[in-house]
Amino acid sequence: MLAFIQGQVSEISEDFIVLEVSDIGYKVHMGLRDLATLEIGQRVKVQTEMVVREDDVSLYGFLSILDRSLFNQLRAVSGIGTRTANNILGMLDGREIIQLIIDENHTFLTRVPGIGKKTAARIIVELRDRFLKQYGADFAPGVTATTSPNDPKFSEFRSALSNMGYNRREIDEILQQIDPQISLEEMLKHAFRLMAR
Repeated sequence: MLAFIQGQVSEISEDFIVLEVSDIGYKVHMGLRDLATLEIGQRVKVQTEMVVREDDVSLYGFLSILDRSLFNQLRAVSGIGTRTANNILGMLDGREIIQLIIDENHTFLTRVPGIGKKTAARIIVELRDRFLKQYGADFAPGVTATTSPNDPKFSEFRSALSNMGYNRREIDEILQQIDPQISLEEMLKHAFRLMAR
C-alpha cells in the first residue's frame, strides 16, 4: 500500500492531479481545498489512501496526515462514501471538521454537497465520542457554533494570543466568552480585559 507519493505535479483537473514520479504519472483524487494550493511543476508530498472497489481502484491524496485519517473515519460512517468524505475535506480544514463534530454543529456540515440534516446527524453520532477521545485535549466544545470557520478574523485572533504565549485550550476558553460578531480589534480588547482578571 502507498502511504505517500512525492513528485512533480504535471496536471491539475477539477478533482484530481497527475503526480509524476520517475516517468510514471499517478492519478490522485484530491479535494478542492488542497487542489487550490497546487501549481503545475510544483514538487509536493501527498499522503495517499488506496480505495479498492469491485470495478475500480483509485488513489485519494491529502496534504496532511490528519486529513487522510479523517477521510478514512468519515467514509466509515454509514451512508458516507469516498466521494462525500472527499467533498467534506475539500471544503473544510481537518481541524475545523473535528471542531464542528465535537460542537455538534449540523449547520456547517449540511453546506457540503451530498450532506443533509440526517447525514450530518449520523456523522456526529458516530464520530463525536471518538473525536473527543482522540482529539479532546486540543479542542474545546463551543468555539465554532456561532462563527464561520473560514473567517480570517479568528485565525488572526488565535495567532495574536498564541504569540503572547497562550495555548490552544486557553485561547478557546477566551473565545467562548467573546461575542463573535464584533471586530477583531474589539475581540482583542475584550480578551485583554479577560486575561487581566
